[in-house]
Amino acid sequence: MKSSPSVASWIFELASKREAPCERPKAAVKFARALRSALLTGGVDPACLIRVEGLAERILLPLSHQMPLYRSRHAQYDRVPMWLAQYIRETRGNLCMIDVGANVGDTVLATNPRSGDQYLALEPHPRYFPFLASNSSTVEACIALQLACGEIEGELGLAAAARGTAGPAVAAATSASVPQRPLDAIWREAWGAGRVDFLKIDTDGFDVQVLRGARAVLRAQQPWIFYECDATTSMDAAELHLSAFELLRELGYSHGLAFDNFGALRGEIEFADLKSLHRIIASQSPNGPVYYHDILVAPDDSEFARFKERIP
Repeated sequence: MKSSPSVASWIFELASKREAPCERPKAAVKFARALRSALLTGGVDPACLIRVEGLAERILLPLSHQMPLYRSRHAQYDRVPMWLAQYIRETRGNLCMIDVGANVGDTVLATNPRSGDQYLALEPHPRYFPFLASNSSTVEACIALQLACGEIEGELGLAAAARGTAGPAVAAATSASVPQRPLDAIWREAWGAGRVDFLKIDTDGFDVQVLRGARAVLRAQQPWIFYECDATTSMDAAELHLSAFELLRELGYSHGLAFDNFGALRGEIEFADLKSLHRIIASQSPNGPVYYHDILVAPDDSEFARFKERIP
């Protein structure tokens, strides 16, 4: 699927250009952003091969994807996987990572894959899986599967893709349906129940169900976990995420870090401290400034302390 950069790629790359916080966009950047907006408004959404802030290699993605703009505007957006991958390689020699909700493969690429690293990347949506397959094809050892993860076996309906994301859908809004499997089963069958250092989950409101279907891999491997906690998605979402904190505590995890939706560190979490957990959830709002948190869960207290010192 990968090809040479096109005119649309040039427009997108220029539209995503980083500026200093107090700097006004240059005329060429403003023109590129206006042209991108006009193309998308007209229903034109081609594949683009572009350089993105913080990624070593060009990445293929649709013109409508927002990730390049977020990365250029927020210095710490989606940087935790890169920092953690570096730390794991230093302490364990190489990286073994499972990416649930891999989208176009940007998190895999953000870890700067090295020889000896191994990846299992899962993306259910038919809009994004071809991009994941293309972007991961240059990684030495990466298995890409078009599957959804959940607590039980079944089928998962997906919402229409928009702006680089797509989550589970209610029946009336389903645009596609894909097989759903617990991560424990996928880990055994596609990964040989092998080593897992890092489990990243980003499924737009379905992360707790993924965790519930991953009890065996979490108990056996005790990987670092990086998942999205969004308590604003439904009336019962807050209780759902509190149950996830309890599950992690039962599986032997005790500490974590909360980052806001732009990648800024917001505080530490103790899974035995209900007050700290309630504070994290209470600070979220669909109107911002904190829309959701990415929770980084540490395997043990010593690793938590060592890694915490590396965060800018």
